[in-house]
Amino acid sequence: MIHIKPGVTIHRLQPQVVLATHAVDGIYQRHGIIECWLTSGSDGKHRAGSKHYSGEAVDIRTRNVPSQLRIPVAIDVAKALVGRVFDGRHGRVKMIFQSPGNPSLFDIFLHKTHMHVEYDVKEQT
Repeated sequence: MIHIKPGVTIHRLQPQVVLATHAVDGIYQRHGIIECWLTSGSDGKHRAGSKHYSGEAVDIRTRNVPSQLRIPVAIDVAKALVGRVFDGRHGRVKMIFQSPGNPSLFDIFLHKTHMHVEYDVKEQT
């Protein structure tokens, strides 16, 4: 079940990010993690230009995920959102997906206390 940390702003979240959050919740459930906490939406302080401010990124708590499951969970999230994992170094999982006519980019970054899920449409070249 998705829980929202008090004070988190969700009213600006883009539909793709909402769906991605539900996918993360489902993966948490499959791994036996009962609570999926959204800890940041379009609120908080982030770097300049952060996708949080446009509702294209969320942070999801991982401190309730057993340490031995954090990377497997992040990899499963990446596979679910886009199908393959490009970078699993240093506790960081980066996921890229491009579909014909609608190139898109999902990035999943695994930090010490949270997983950052970001949606970013890329221009076709």
